[in-house]
Amino acid sequence: MIYSNPEFFILYAVTFTAYLLSSSYRARFLTLLFASAFFYAWSGWVDSLIFAAVIAVSWSSTLLAHHYPSRKKAFFTGGVVVMALHLFFWKYAPWLCGETQKLWPPFLDGASLNLPLPVGISFFTLQGIAYLVDYERGQAKYMAFPKYVLFKSFFAQLVSGPIVRVHELLPQLERLPRPRVADVTEGLGLFARGLFKKLILADRTAIYVDMAFKYPSRYDRVSLLMGVLGFTVQIWADFSGYTDMGRGVARMLGIHLPENFKAPYFAKKPSEFWQRWHITLSQWIRDYIYIPLGGSRGNPLRVLGVVTLTMVISGLWHGANWTFLLWGFYHGVLLGMERLASAHQGCGRVWARVPTPLREVLLTVTMFCATAGGWLLFRANGLHGLSAYARHLLSPGGSDGLPSSMIFLGFALCLALQALEYYNLVPMLRRQITARLCLSSHAFEFIVGSGAALLVIASLFFRTSSMSGSFIYFQF
Repeated sequence: MIYSNPEFFILYAVTFTAYLLSSSYRARFLTLLFASAFFYAWSGWVDSLIFAAVIAVSWSSTLLAHHYPSRKKAFFTGGVVVMALHLFFWKYAPWLCGETQKLWPPFLDGASLNLPLPVGISFFTLQGIAYLVDYERGQAKYMAFPKYVLFKSFFAQLVSGPIVRVHELLPQLERLPRPRVADVTEGLGLFARGLFKKLILADRTAIYVDMAFKYPSRYDRVSLLMGVLGFTVQIWADFSGYTDMGRGVARMLGIHLPENFKAPYFAKKPSEFWQRWHITLSQWIRDYIYIPLGGSRGNPLRVLGVVTLTMVISGLWHGANWTFLLWGFYHGVLLGMERLASAHQGCGRVWARVPTPLREVLLTVTMFCATAGGWLLFRANGLHGLSAYARHLLSPGGSDGLPSSMIFLGFALCLALQALEYYNLVPMLRRQITARLCLSSHAFEFIVGSGAALLVIASLFFRTSSMSGSFIYFQF
Protein backbone atom coordinates (compact mmCIF):
# COMPACT_ATOMS: atom_id res chain seq x y z
CA MET A 1 0.00 0.00 0.00
CA ILE A 2 1.38 3.38 -1.03
CA TYR A 3 0.95 6.52 1.09
CA SER A 4 -0.04 8.58 -1.95
CA ASN A 5 -2.81 6.20 -3.08
CA PRO A 6 -6.53 6.51 -2.21
CA GLU A 7 -6.69 3.19 -0.34
CA PHE A 8 -4.20 4.47 2.22
CA PHE A 9 -6.24 7.62 2.80
CA ILE A 10 -9.27 5.44 3.51
CA LEU A 11 -7.32 3.15 5.84
CA TYR A 12 -5.77 6.05 7.70
CA ALA A 13 -9.05 7.92 8.07
CA VAL A 14 -10.61 4.84 9.69
CA THR A 15 -7.54 4.23 11.85
CA PHE A 16 -7.23 7.86 12.99
CA THR A 17 -10.92 8.07 13.87
CA ALA A 18 -10.89 4.79 15.78
CA TYR A 19 -7.68 5.80 17.58
CA LEU A 20 -9.14 9.13 18.73
CA LEU A 21 -12.38 7.52 19.88
CA SER A 22 -10.60 4.74 21.79
CA SER A 23 -11.09 5.19 25.51
CA SER A 24 -8.31 2.86 26.69
CA TYR A 25 -4.72 1.95 25.96
CA ARG A 26 -5.76 -1.55 24.91
CA ALA A 27 -8.20 -0.21 22.32
CA ARG A 28 -5.59 2.16 20.85
CA PHE A 29 -3.03 -0.64 20.79
CA LEU A 30 -5.35 -3.01 18.94
CA THR A 31 -6.32 -0.25 16.51
CA LEU A 32 -2.69 0.25 15.49
CA LEU A 33 -2.02 -3.49 15.43
CA PHE A 34 -4.92 -4.30 13.07
CA ALA A 35 -4.24 -1.26 10.87
CA SER A 36 -0.58 -2.25 10.52
CA ALA A 37 -1.46 -5.85 9.69
CA PHE A 38 -3.94 -4.72 7.03
CA PHE A 39 -1.43 -2.20 5.64
CA TYR A 40 1.20 -4.85 4.93
CA ALA A 41 -1.28 -7.56 3.95
CA TRP A 42 -2.24 -5.31 1.02
CA SER A 43 1.07 -6.28 -0.63
CA GLY A 44 -0.05 -9.92 -0.95
CA TRP A 45 -0.16 -13.16 0.97
CA VAL A 46 3.35 -14.28 -0.02
CA ASP A 47 4.94 -11.10 1.31
CA SER A 48 2.79 -11.33 4.42
CA LEU A 49 3.90 -14.89 5.15
CA ILE A 50 7.56 -13.94 4.75
CA PHE A 51 7.12 -10.94 7.04
CA ALA A 52 5.35 -13.11 9.62
CA ALA A 53 8.22 -15.62 9.46
CA VAL A 54 10.78 -12.87 10.16
CA ILE A 55 8.74 -11.72 13.16
CA ALA A 56 8.44 -15.29 14.44
CA VAL A 57 12.17 -16.05 14.08
CA SER A 58 13.42 -12.83 15.68
CA TRP A 59 10.94 -12.97 18.57
CA SER A 60 11.47 -16.71 19.18
CA SER A 61 15.24 -16.14 19.41
CA THR A 62 14.65 -13.48 22.04
CA LEU A 63 12.12 -15.66 23.87
CA LEU A 64 14.55 -18.58 24.09
CA ALA A 65 17.39 -16.29 25.17
CA HIS A 66 15.11 -14.78 27.81
CA HIS A 67 14.19 -18.16 29.32
CA TYR A 68 17.61 -19.79 28.87
CA PRO A 69 20.12 -17.02 29.64
CA SER A 70 23.03 -19.47 29.79
CA ARG A 71 22.56 -20.09 26.05
CA LYS A 72 21.74 -16.50 25.18
CA LYS A 73 24.68 -16.11 22.81
CA ALA A 74 23.74 -19.22 20.81
CA PHE A 75 20.09 -18.20 20.37
CA PHE A 76 21.10 -14.67 19.46
CA THR A 77 23.66 -15.88 16.89
CA GLY A 78 21.21 -18.38 15.42
CA GLY A 79 18.51 -15.74 15.02
CA VAL A 80 20.85 -13.26 13.31
CA VAL A 81 22.23 -15.94 10.96
CA VAL A 82 18.76 -17.17 9.98
CA MET A 83 17.54 -13.65 9.21
CA ALA A 84 20.71 -12.79 7.30
CA LEU A 85 20.37 -15.97 5.22
CA HIS A 86 16.71 -15.21 4.59
CA LEU A 87 17.63 -11.75 3.29
CA PHE A 88 20.44 -13.21 1.19
CA PHE A 89 18.15 -15.82 -0.36
CA TRP A 90 15.37 -13.51 -1.47
CA LYS A 91 17.55 -10.59 -2.49
CA TYR A 92 20.79 -12.02 -3.83
CA ALA A 93 20.27 -15.67 -4.82
CA PRO A 94 18.64 -14.83 -8.21
CA TRP A 95 21.39 -12.36 -9.05
CA LEU A 96 24.18 -14.76 -8.07
CA CYS A 97 22.47 -17.51 -10.04
CA GLY A 98 22.43 -15.34 -13.16
CA GLU A 99 26.06 -14.25 -12.71
CA THR A 100 27.14 -17.89 -12.20
CA GLN A 101 25.34 -18.96 -15.37
CA LYS A 102 27.26 -16.32 -17.33
CA LEU A 103 30.45 -18.12 -16.34
CA TRP A 104 29.05 -21.67 -16.28
CA PRO A 105 25.83 -22.03 -18.34
CA PRO A 106 24.97 -25.56 -17.07
CA PHE A 107 24.44 -24.25 -13.52
CA LEU A 108 20.92 -25.27 -12.41
CA ASP A 109 20.48 -26.65 -15.95
CA GLY A 110 20.37 -23.08 -17.21
CA ALA A 111 17.10 -22.35 -15.40
CA SER A 112 16.68 -18.82 -14.12
CA LEU A 113 15.86 -18.29 -10.47
CA ASN A 114 13.03 -15.77 -10.28
CA LEU A 115 11.94 -14.89 -6.76
CA PRO A 116 9.49 -12.14 -5.79
CA LEU A 117 11.24 -9.58 -3.61
CA PRO A 118 9.01 -8.95 -0.58
CA VAL A 119 8.15 -5.29 -0.07
CA GLY A 120 10.43 -3.62 2.47
CA ILE A 121 12.37 -6.83 3.17
CA SER A 122 15.66 -5.06 3.88
CA PHE A 123 14.13 -2.58 6.30
CA PHE A 124 12.18 -4.97 8.48
CA THR A 125 15.03 -7.51 8.44
CA LEU A 126 17.58 -4.92 9.56
CA GLN A 127 15.21 -3.79 12.30
CA GLY A 128 14.87 -7.37 13.51
CA ILE A 129 18.64 -7.90 13.51
CA ALA A 130 19.13 -4.64 15.41
CA TYR A 131 16.70 -5.75 18.10
CA LEU A 132 18.50 -9.06 18.57
CA VAL A 133 21.91 -7.39 18.76
CA ASP A 134 20.65 -4.74 21.18
CA TYR A 135 19.02 -7.40 23.34
CA GLU A 136 22.23 -9.44 23.42
CA ARG A 137 24.17 -6.31 24.39
CA GLY A 138 21.71 -5.56 27.17
CA GLN A 139 20.47 -2.39 25.42
CA ALA A 140 16.92 -3.67 24.76
CA LYS A 141 14.45 -5.48 26.95
CA TYR A 142 12.34 -8.52 26.28
CA MET A 143 8.93 -7.76 24.74
CA ALA A 144 5.73 -9.78 24.87
CA PHE A 145 4.69 -11.06 21.46
CA PRO A 146 1.80 -8.61 20.72
CA LYS A 147 3.98 -5.63 21.61
CA TYR A 148 6.84 -6.96 19.49
CA VAL A 149 4.51 -7.47 16.52
CA LEU A 150 3.39 -3.85 16.69
CA PHE A 151 6.98 -2.67 17.11
CA LYS A 152 7.93 -4.54 13.95
CA SER A 153 4.84 -3.80 11.86
CA PHE A 154 3.86 -0.21 12.75
CA PHE A 155 2.76 1.02 9.34
CA ALA A 156 4.35 4.47 9.57
CA GLN A 157 7.88 3.02 9.37
CA LEU A 158 7.41 -0.47 8.00
CA VAL A 159 8.18 -0.53 4.28
CA SER A 160 10.93 2.04 3.69
CA GLY A 161 11.95 3.26 7.11
CA PRO A 162 13.09 5.14 9.00
CA ILE A 163 14.78 2.12 10.62
CA VAL A 164 13.48 2.65 14.13
CA ARG A 165 15.38 1.23 17.10
CA VAL A 166 13.82 -0.17 20.26
CA HIS A 167 14.68 2.78 22.50
CA GLU A 168 13.08 5.18 20.00
CA LEU A 169 9.71 3.47 19.52
CA LEU A 170 8.98 0.99 22.32
CA PRO A 171 8.52 3.57 25.14
CA GLN A 172 5.94 5.34 22.98
CA LEU A 173 4.11 2.10 22.17
CA GLU A 174 3.95 1.37 25.89
CA ARG A 175 2.11 4.66 26.49
CA LEU A 176 0.15 5.53 23.33
CA PRO A 177 -1.15 8.81 24.70
CA ARG A 178 -3.91 10.71 22.93
CA PRO A 179 -2.48 13.08 20.32
CA ARG A 180 -2.49 16.81 21.02
CA VAL A 181 -3.72 19.46 18.61
CA ALA A 182 -0.10 20.41 17.93
CA ASP A 183 0.67 16.79 17.04
CA VAL A 184 -2.13 16.73 14.48
CA THR A 185 -1.18 20.03 12.82
CA GLU A 186 2.54 19.27 12.75
CA GLY A 187 1.88 15.76 11.47
CA LEU A 188 -0.43 17.04 8.77
CA GLY A 189 2.22 19.54 7.75
CA LEU A 190 4.85 16.81 7.53
CA PHE A 191 2.55 14.60 5.47
CA ALA A 192 1.66 17.46 3.12
CA ARG A 193 5.33 18.29 2.61
CA GLY A 194 6.11 14.66 1.84
CA LEU A 195 3.19 14.33 -0.56
CA PHE A 196 4.30 17.49 -2.35
CA LYS A 197 7.83 16.10 -2.72
CA LYS A 198 6.52 12.80 -4.08
CA LEU A 199 3.79 13.94 -6.47
CA ILE A 200 5.09 17.33 -7.62
CA LEU A 201 8.87 16.86 -7.54
CA ALA A 202 9.76 13.15 -7.68
CA ASP A 203 7.06 11.79 -10.00
CA ARG A 204 7.22 14.66 -12.47
CA THR A 205 11.02 14.71 -12.62
CA ALA A 206 11.01 10.92 -13.05
CA ILE A 207 9.38 11.29 -16.48
CA TYR A 208 12.49 13.00 -17.90
CA VAL A 209 14.98 10.95 -15.89
CA ASP A 210 13.50 7.68 -17.13
CA MET A 211 13.72 8.85 -20.75
CA ALA A 212 17.37 9.89 -20.40
CA PHE A 213 18.49 6.63 -18.78
CA LYS A 214 16.40 4.41 -21.06
CA TYR A 215 17.49 6.01 -24.35
CA PRO A 216 20.82 7.80 -23.72
CA SER A 217 21.78 7.63 -27.41
CA ARG A 218 18.89 9.95 -28.32
CA TYR A 219 20.02 12.89 -26.20
CA ASP A 220 22.81 15.43 -26.31
CA ARG A 221 25.35 15.92 -23.54
CA VAL A 222 23.48 18.71 -21.82
CA SER A 223 20.32 16.62 -21.67
CA LEU A 224 22.21 13.67 -20.20
CA LEU A 225 23.66 15.97 -17.54
CA MET A 226 20.11 17.16 -16.91
CA GLY A 227 19.11 13.50 -16.50
CA VAL A 228 21.67 13.06 -13.72
CA LEU A 229 20.65 16.35 -12.10
CA GLY A 230 17.00 15.29 -12.36
CA PHE A 231 17.74 12.04 -10.56
CA THR A 232 19.42 13.89 -7.69
CA VAL A 233 16.11 15.70 -7.27
CA GLN A 234 13.96 12.60 -7.80
CA ILE A 235 15.65 10.26 -5.36
CA TRP A 236 15.79 12.87 -2.58
CA ALA A 237 12.19 13.99 -3.09
CA ASP A 238 10.96 10.40 -3.43
CA PHE A 239 12.69 8.91 -0.40
CA SER A 240 12.57 11.89 1.95
CA GLY A 241 8.96 12.41 0.83
CA TYR A 242 8.08 8.89 1.95
CA THR A 243 9.82 9.49 5.28
CA ASP A 244 7.98 12.78 5.78
CA MET A 245 4.64 11.12 5.09
CA GLY A 246 5.42 8.25 7.45
CA ARG A 247 6.59 10.59 10.20
CA GLY A 248 3.55 12.75 9.55
CA VAL A 249 0.93 10.01 9.96
CA ALA A 250 2.75 8.81 13.10
CA ARG A 251 2.91 12.34 14.53
CA MET A 252 -0.83 12.80 14.04
CA LEU A 253 -1.24 9.78 16.32
CA GLY A 254 1.10 11.33 18.89
CA ILE A 255 4.07 9.09 17.97
CA HIS A 256 7.42 10.64 17.10
CA LEU A 257 9.67 8.86 14.58
CA PRO A 258 13.33 9.88 14.09
CA GLU A 259 14.34 12.29 11.35
CA ASN A 260 15.84 10.50 8.35
CA PHE A 261 16.98 13.38 6.12
CA LYS A 262 18.39 16.78 6.96
CA ALA A 263 19.48 18.82 3.94
CA PRO A 264 21.96 16.25 2.53
CA TYR A 265 22.83 18.35 -0.53
CA PHE A 266 24.18 21.09 1.74
CA ALA A 267 26.86 18.74 3.09
CA LYS A 268 30.45 19.94 2.74
CA LYS A 269 32.22 16.58 3.02
CA PRO A 270 31.39 12.88 2.53
CA SER A 271 31.06 12.06 6.23
CA GLU A 272 28.63 14.95 6.67
CA PHE A 273 26.57 13.73 3.72
CA TRP A 274 26.03 10.37 5.45
CA GLN A 275 25.06 12.21 8.63
CA ARG A 276 22.29 13.89 6.63
CA TRP A 277 21.21 11.22 4.10
CA HIS A 278 19.14 8.22 5.27
CA ILE A 279 20.32 8.96 8.80
CA THR A 280 18.83 5.85 10.42
CA LEU A 281 20.55 3.52 7.92
CA SER A 282 23.85 5.35 8.39
CA GLN A 283 23.53 4.88 12.15
CA TRP A 284 22.63 1.19 11.68
CA ILE A 285 25.68 0.61 9.48
CA ARG A 286 27.90 2.45 11.95
CA ASP A 287 26.68 0.50 15.00
CA TYR A 288 26.33 -2.99 13.50
CA ILE A 289 28.93 -3.13 10.71
CA TYR A 290 31.56 -0.38 10.91
CA ILE A 291 32.28 -0.52 14.65
CA PRO A 292 32.24 -4.35 14.89
CA LEU A 293 34.71 -4.49 11.97
CA GLY A 294 37.10 -2.31 13.96
CA GLY A 295 35.88 1.20 13.24
CA SER A 296 38.59 3.83 13.56
CA ARG A 297 40.93 1.56 15.52
CA GLY A 298 44.26 0.57 14.01
CA ASN A 299 46.61 2.07 11.47
CA PRO A 300 45.33 4.40 8.72
CA LEU A 301 45.51 1.74 6.01
CA ARG A 302 43.36 -0.65 8.05
CA VAL A 303 40.83 2.09 8.81
CA LEU A 304 40.57 2.95 5.10
CA GLY A 305 39.95 -0.72 4.35
CA VAL A 306 37.21 -0.93 6.96
CA VAL A 307 35.55 2.24 5.65
CA THR A 308 35.62 0.99 2.06
CA LEU A 309 34.34 -2.48 2.99
CA THR A 310 31.54 -0.94 5.04
CA MET A 311 30.39 1.22 2.15
CA VAL A 312 30.60 -1.70 -0.30
CA ILE A 313 28.29 -3.66 2.02
CA SER A 314 26.01 -0.62 2.13
CA GLY A 315 25.98 -0.51 -1.67
CA LEU A 316 25.08 -4.19 -1.94
CA TRP A 317 22.33 -3.68 0.62
CA HIS A 318 20.66 -1.36 -1.87
CA GLY A 319 20.38 -4.04 -4.49
CA ALA A 320 21.85 -7.10 -6.19
CA ASN A 321 23.68 -5.36 -9.01
CA TRP A 322 27.27 -4.49 -9.83
CA THR A 323 26.35 -0.82 -10.12
CA PHE A 324 25.27 -0.73 -6.47
CA LEU A 325 28.57 -2.34 -5.49
CA LEU A 326 30.42 0.31 -7.50
CA TRP A 327 28.32 3.03 -5.88
CA GLY A 328 29.25 1.76 -2.42
CA PHE A 329 32.92 1.49 -3.37
CA TYR A 330 32.79 5.01 -4.81
CA HIS A 331 31.49 6.46 -1.54
CA GLY A 332 34.05 4.42 0.38
CA VAL A 333 36.79 6.05 -1.71
CA LEU A 334 35.30 9.50 -1.05
CA LEU A 335 35.30 8.86 2.70
CA GLY A 336 38.87 7.56 2.48
CA MET A 337 40.00 10.65 0.57
CA GLU A 338 38.39 12.84 3.22
CA ARG A 339 40.35 11.05 5.96
CA LEU A 340 43.60 11.39 4.05
CA ALA A 341 42.97 15.08 3.36
CA SER A 342 42.18 15.80 7.01
CA ALA A 343 45.39 14.04 8.05
CA HIS A 344 47.46 16.11 5.60
CA GLN A 345 48.30 19.37 7.34
CA GLY A 346 49.23 21.10 4.11
CA CYS A 347 45.63 20.95 2.88
CA GLY A 348 44.46 22.65 6.07
CA ARG A 349 46.95 25.50 5.68
CA VAL A 350 45.88 26.13 2.07
CA TRP A 351 42.19 26.13 2.95
CA ALA A 352 42.79 28.47 5.88
CA ARG A 353 43.81 31.20 3.44
CA VAL A 354 40.49 31.02 1.60
CA PRO A 355 37.73 33.28 2.99
CA THR A 356 35.25 31.24 5.02
CA PRO A 357 32.12 32.00 2.94
CA LEU A 358 33.90 31.14 -0.31
CA ARG A 359 35.41 28.02 1.24
CA GLU A 360 32.01 26.76 2.37
CA VAL A 361 30.48 27.40 -1.06
CA LEU A 362 33.31 25.60 -2.84
CA LEU A 363 33.12 22.62 -0.49
CA THR A 364 29.32 22.39 -0.83
CA VAL A 365 29.40 22.59 -4.64
CA THR A 366 32.22 20.04 -4.86
CA MET A 367 30.43 17.62 -2.55
CA PHE A 368 27.18 18.02 -4.48
CA CYS A 369 28.94 17.25 -7.78
CA ALA A 370 30.54 14.19 -6.19
CA THR A 371 27.16 13.07 -4.88
CA ALA A 372 25.54 13.54 -8.30
CA GLY A 373 28.30 11.47 -9.87
CA GLY A 374 27.48 8.70 -7.42
CA TRP A 375 23.79 8.88 -8.34
CA LEU A 376 24.75 8.14 -11.95
CA LEU A 377 26.17 4.80 -10.75
CA PHE A 378 23.10 4.23 -8.58
CA ARG A 379 20.53 4.92 -11.31
CA ALA A 380 22.23 3.27 -14.29
CA ASN A 381 20.51 0.21 -15.74
CA GLY A 382 23.30 -2.24 -14.95
CA LEU A 383 26.90 -2.10 -16.15
CA HIS A 384 25.82 -2.04 -19.80
CA GLY A 385 23.50 0.90 -19.15
CA LEU A 386 26.20 2.71 -17.18
CA SER A 387 28.69 2.23 -20.01
CA ALA A 388 26.20 3.50 -22.60
CA TYR A 389 25.25 6.55 -20.55
CA ALA A 390 28.86 7.47 -19.81
CA ARG A 391 29.87 6.94 -23.45
CA HIS A 392 27.20 9.27 -24.80
CA LEU A 393 27.85 11.75 -22.00
CA LEU A 394 31.52 12.03 -22.96
CA SER A 395 31.10 12.04 -26.74
CA PRO A 396 28.79 13.77 -29.24
CA GLY A 397 25.52 11.87 -29.29
CA GLY A 398 21.91 12.39 -30.22
CA SER A 399 20.21 15.65 -30.97
CA ASP A 400 17.11 15.38 -28.81
CA GLY A 401 16.86 17.58 -25.72
CA LEU A 402 15.14 17.35 -22.36
CA PRO A 403 13.15 20.31 -20.94
CA SER A 404 15.97 21.79 -18.87
CA SER A 405 13.73 24.49 -17.42
CA MET A 406 11.49 21.89 -15.74
CA ILE A 407 14.46 20.07 -14.24
CA PHE A 408 16.03 23.33 -13.04
CA LEU A 409 12.70 24.32 -11.46
CA GLY A 410 12.59 21.01 -9.61
CA PHE A 411 16.21 21.48 -8.53
CA ALA A 412 15.47 24.99 -7.26
CA LEU A 413 12.52 23.72 -5.20
CA CYS A 414 14.72 20.89 -3.92
CA LEU A 415 17.37 23.34 -2.70
CA ALA A 416 14.78 25.72 -1.25
CA LEU A 417 13.16 22.98 0.84
CA GLN A 418 16.56 21.76 2.03
CA ALA A 419 17.62 25.32 2.90
CA LEU A 420 14.64 25.55 5.27
CA GLU A 421 16.03 22.49 7.09
CA TYR A 422 19.70 23.41 6.92
CA TYR A 423 19.29 26.94 8.29
CA ASN A 424 16.45 25.91 10.63
CA LEU A 425 14.23 28.65 9.19
CA VAL A 426 10.83 27.15 10.06
CA PRO A 427 10.89 28.08 13.79
CA MET A 428 12.09 31.58 12.91
CA LEU A 429 9.33 32.02 10.32
CA ARG A 430 6.78 30.76 12.81
CA ARG A 431 7.87 33.34 15.40
CA GLN A 432 7.86 36.12 12.82
CA ILE A 433 4.39 35.26 11.52
CA THR A 434 2.77 34.91 14.94
CA ALA A 435 4.36 38.14 16.13
CA ARG A 436 3.48 40.23 13.07
CA LEU A 437 -0.10 38.93 12.78
CA CYS A 438 -0.65 38.82 16.55
CA LEU A 439 -1.79 35.22 16.39
CA SER A 440 -2.23 32.89 19.32
CA SER A 441 -0.60 29.46 19.16
CA HIS A 442 -3.99 27.81 18.59
CA ALA A 443 -4.83 30.19 15.74
CA PHE A 444 -1.46 29.57 14.12
CA GLU A 445 -1.90 25.80 14.41
CA PHE A 446 -5.35 26.09 12.82
CA ILE A 447 -3.93 28.10 9.90
CA VAL A 448 -1.02 25.68 9.43
CA GLY A 449 -3.33 22.67 9.56
CA SER A 450 -5.71 24.23 7.05
CA GLY A 451 -2.85 25.14 4.74
CA ALA A 452 -1.42 21.64 4.96
CA ALA A 453 -4.82 20.14 4.15
CA LEU A 454 -5.10 22.40 1.10
CA LEU A 455 -1.59 21.38 0.01
CA VAL A 456 -2.57 17.72 0.25
CA ILE A 457 -5.67 18.35 -1.87
CA ALA A 458 -3.68 20.37 -4.42
CA SER A 459 -1.00 17.65 -4.68
CA LEU A 460 -3.66 15.01 -5.25
CA PHE A 461 -5.22 17.19 -7.92
CA PHE A 462 -1.95 17.09 -9.88
CA ARG A 463 -1.62 13.36 -9.36
CA THR A 464 -2.28 11.03 -12.28
CA SER A 465 -2.17 7.24 -12.33
CA SER A 466 0.59 7.27 -14.93
CA MET A 467 2.83 9.51 -12.83
CA SER A 468 2.40 8.14 -9.34
CA GLY A 469 4.65 5.12 -9.24
CA SER A 470 5.79 3.23 -6.18
CA PHE A 471 8.57 4.68 -4.11
CA ILE A 472 12.13 3.97 -5.24
CA TYR A 473 13.18 2.41 -1.96
CA PHE A 474 10.30 -0.10 -2.01
CA GLN A 475 12.60 -2.34 -4.08
CA PHE A 476 15.18 -2.39 -1.30
